[in-house]
Amino acid sequence: MATTVSQVDVAVTCGVEGVFLINHGADYKKLVRCLAAVRDAHPSIVLGANFIRLGLAESLSTLAEDHDATALVDALWTDDARKEWSPDGLDTIALMREKTGWRGAHFGGIAFKYQAPVSDAELEPLAALAADRTDVPTTSGPGTGKSADPSKLAAIRRGAGMTTPLGIASGVTTENIHSILPVVDFVLVATGIAAPDGRISPTRLREMLAVASDAG
Repeated sequence: MATTVSQVDVAVTCGVEGVFLINHGADYKKLVRCLAAVRDAHPSIVLGANFIRLGLAESLSTLAEDHDATALVDALWTDDARKEWSPDGLDTIALMREKTGWRGAHFGGIAFKYQAPVSDAELEPLAALAADRTDVPTTSGPGTGKSADPSKLAAIRRGAGMTTPLGIASGVTTENIHSILPVVDFVLVATGIAAPDGRISPTRLREMLAVASDAG
């Protein structure tokens, strides 16, 4: 947990608006403990989480086992939002939101890397559904560190509408962020700011933030 908190310290010092923690190679309970440690160290930061393989309802249930979900996280990101789009799934999400009192933002993954492929013709109607069923429809490039096709982002924007916030969670670099920001509202980045050892490179992060500021 000390490493996680120290990495968040680096990100905050560089000027990020928020961080997401993901349980790569760790169990869900350890992720919850890391979230609690980061929240203690940074009470006012926007803090999100991705419980890999869990949907929104299961993520809220996992948080509620040990912590007040409302106080702990501001956002939850799921890789495949469509898994919960059956009538029963949507009812369960509503029930868990009410039960936990969570009022955070759901970054719901659509047309996401390593998920079932989505054809070009399906992108706009999928994004329209996501705009109704998630808070922030979130997509990615075709793989880790690979940039999303601009035409894909444009189709998702058309489908979601101009007022729905959109996120992208893979493939963003200092070289392409200027072309992505006009289309999306939130950028979740790891590889694009990583040092060779996998930790955050303050230099790369500051460079990306500077380019983003100029583009905005």
